[in-house]
Amino acid sequence: MLNGFLLRTRMKRGRREEKNIMDVFQEKIAAIRQVHQAFAEIIRHDKCRTCSCLHGDMMAAILTVIRDIEKDKDAPELVAAENDFSEWIDGARRADLHH
Repeated sequence: MLNGFLLRTRMKRGRREEKNIMDVFQEKIAAIRQVHQAFAEIIRHDKCRTCSCLHGDMMAAILTVIRDIEKDKDAPELVAAENDFSEWIDGARRADLHH
């Protein structure tokens, strides 16, 4: 602990690297933001939005990660991403085109 902030320590190429926990959290949010933006671009297309193949394990795993992160911190980016991923998964299940 340093100045009230927990540090995350790891070895990187033989050097000790320390990061503030809040910096690590911000990196996670940035990664979720990138994934969310990429999926938002895909989901804009009707054919892709209703494809049940898309909502499989991949989207469910992403939603689980978002929910796990959100348990610790409440960030608007995570709430928006969770809402969109939940909606996309439900929409794809309702419009299953692959029988």
